[in-house]
Amino acid sequence: MPKLTSDAQPALKESLPDTLERVRSLLATESFDPATSARRFRVVMHDHLADLLVPDVVRRMHREAPRVRLVVLAWQSPFSMKPEQMRAVDFCISCSPDDLPGFDRSPLFTDTESIVVRRGHPAASRLKTLRGFLDASHVAVVGRGKADDPVDSWLREEGVERRIALVVPSYLQALHAAATTDLVASVPTRVAQTLGPRLSLAVLRPPIDPGVYRECLFFPQRRQRDAASLWLRDIVMELGKRIEVRGLSASRRAS
Repeated sequence: MPKLTSDAQPALKESLPDTLERVRSLLATESFDPATSARRFRVVMHDHLADLLVPDVVRRMHREAPRVRLVVLAWQSPFSMKPEQMRAVDFCISCSPDDLPGFDRSPLFTDTESIVVRRGHPAASRLKTLRGFLDASHVAVVGRGKADDPVDSWLREEGVERRIALVVPSYLQALHAAATTDLVASVPTRVAQTLGPRLSLAVLRPPIDPGVYRECLFFPQRRQRDAASLWLRDIVMELGKRIEVRGLSASRRAS
């Protein structure tokens, strides 16, 4: 039998956790019972996506799996997470078009950007024009590890720049800032439609078409046959379909 070289030994050591996890997943395939399981699920998603999905997931868990625990980890791009972190994740949600090594993806729902301002905002009608939009004071969302709000990168590609008065790390903070000041926030349309009525926000179309992107559920290939992970993924995929349908209905009403 050939002796392992010094280069081969680290590779074998690095692949062992994945191998053990795959074996564990296969053994657990037929043993998951939501009614009695105490499984702990660990997921990664932006806080605004958690706001859209987690309440309904928790309601399903309460009915079907009262002992199961869902752990929503603080957002970190899955592309920057360490291998040992990714091994502990049941799924993550991202709009990145790139493939994530060791993960498969399933489309969850489409989204775009909308403008939100407090109801009664003195400049709301002027935001429909590019000049009015650029003259307003804006709140930008710059997440962990980012240099700019994606909206500003997109605007620069269009040859224009908005005035930033406040920078926050999350869309939920941007929504609350817009609800309590005269700042303008550009946020994902799905969360704007969901939280806008609760926060007394008006949801407006931006003067430049921001295009459409797709949120996807990324799940580890080694857990394809894990019955527990399948159960949770099916719930989230069902909720994604509902969000997609609600968005289509809202777009028809707005048009």
